[in-house]
Amino acid sequence: MSERGSFITEFIYCKKCLDGVRTVLTGNKKYLNSIEIPHWNGFDIPHPIIAGKIGGLYPGEELVTFEYEFIPQIKEVICHELRIAVVAQCGEKIFTIDPNPPVDYSLYKCPYSDLGYDHELHGPEGHVKTSWVWCICGFRGPVSYLGVDDLRLKKKGAEPLGPDEK
Repeated sequence: MSERGSFITEFIYCKKCLDGVRTVLTGNKKYLNSIEIPHWNGFDIPHPIIAGKIGGLYPGEELVTFEYEFIPQIKEVICHELRIAVVAQCGEKIFTIDPNPPVDYSLYKCPYSDLGYDHELHGPEGHVKTSWVWCICGFRGPVSYLGVDDLRLKKKGAEPLGPDEK
C-alpha cells in the first residue's frame, strides 16, 4: 500500500475557488487526509492553501486518483486556474487545472470602450498564458484572482435600459 503521497495547492486568492476546492479536498476520503494551512500568527482565519496526505493501494495511485477523481470535481467548482503539486511514492506532478469551461473574454466590453477607440478584450490564452485580461487601449485586469463580476465587465450587447424603457 502506498502511503507516502502528499499534495499542496497554490495560494488561492478567489473565495469562490477556495470554497469549491475546500469541499472537494478537505476531510477524510479515500486515503485522503487534508486541512487548510493554519495561520502562523495565530489568527482565526487560515491561509487559503489546502495541503494533505494522499495514499493508495499501489505505487503511483496518488497521481491517478488526483487526475481521474479529484481534478474533474475541482474543474466544476473553480472559476480561475489553479495548480496543485502532488508528490507520490513513485513520481510527482504539478497539475494545472483550468475552470470548466473557461471564460471567453471576447464576449465582454472593455471598461474604456466609451472613449471611441476600437476595443476588444483578450483573455489569458494563446502561446504564453498570462494572468491578465487586456485590451489594446491599455486596460489590464488581473483575472488570476478577480472574476468577471469583480472586474465589473459587462457583456457586449447588454446595454442598460433607459428610464423611459421597460
